[in-house]
Amino acid sequence: MNKVNFRILTLLALILTNSIFLSCSSEEDVTKSEENSFEDISKMGQDELFINLFEENERIVNQITNLDKAKELISKDYTLSNDELNELSISLGFSNLNEHIDFYNTQKINLNKLNDKYNVEMYDESTLNEVVLENFNENDLFKSNNCERVRRNCIIGAGAAAVIAHVGCAAADVTIVLGIICHGAVITLQAVISDTCNANAEDCENG
Repeated sequence: MNKVNFRILTLLALILTNSIFLSCSSEEDVTKSEENSFEDISKMGQDELFINLFEENERIVNQITNLDKAKELISKDYTLSNDELNELSISLGFSNLNEHIDFYNTQKINLNKLNDKYNVEMYDESTLNEVVLENFNENDLFKSNNCERVRRNCIIGAGAAAVIAHVGCAAADVTIVLGIICHGAVITLQAVISDTCNANAEDCENG
């Protein structure tokens, strides 16, 4: 899978479309035996593995130091040089490329575990969004005004979509460089959408 396809697929996931990310067959094509080999997706929102990945995504998004630079670098259609990869890493809040690679390798292990457990890549983001929102609602995180609730729902939706996209990156990449670019694109696009969520909430509050 080439670099352009990585960016297109990540964008599709993060704008919360209803297409299935990196799945070659529809949900109806999954056989009963395959369904039975995975955990019920409705349980995923309360799974510690998923929660840790979701919260880690939020942490990384919040540590971004230069979103404009990150957007500039992931917009390129060619493999980034080592210097550019280092720039991307720093713009995303890592101290250097090596720290970013260490994070990526740990994420890849946990994302593959999540996919092996729930077959996450089979589901579209609207399904995962529902699962995640249900979990957050059960934890009483929405006792706030309507505008704040809309903002949080939007940010959580972007986070749920990002998990799908990160799973796709982990499943599809063949090199660390492509993995860094793919995951970096997911982080950047999640941040862009989160900013939009916050701006919409401000507009809501201002009537």
